[in-house]
Amino acid sequence: MCKRLLRLTLERSACEIYSGSQRIYCLEMSKHLVDIDEDALRTARAKLGSKTIKETVNRALRQAGDEHQRAVKRRLDLLAGADLAAREQAWR
Repeated sequence: MCKRLLRLTLERSACEIYSGSQRIYCLEMSKHLVDIDEDALRTARAKLGSKTIKETVNRALRQAGDEHQRAVKRRLDLLAGADLAAREQAWR
């Protein structure tokens, strides 16, 4: 039954499927037990304006990922615009 539910989850691309009273998470969402610094959580919640721990953590993770993607894009744009020697000349 578990394989069937996983297949249904992947086919439907749903975040979760309910089987009776049991919630089954799929690839897009997972459950973790972590220790969180309360001061950092309070600060992040105030800065982000979030109401729940889940919302605060998810928004902070997305924000960190977005910042990383922007930094990579900036570096690639810088490299693409660089005046580099021709490849034939590079090793001479």
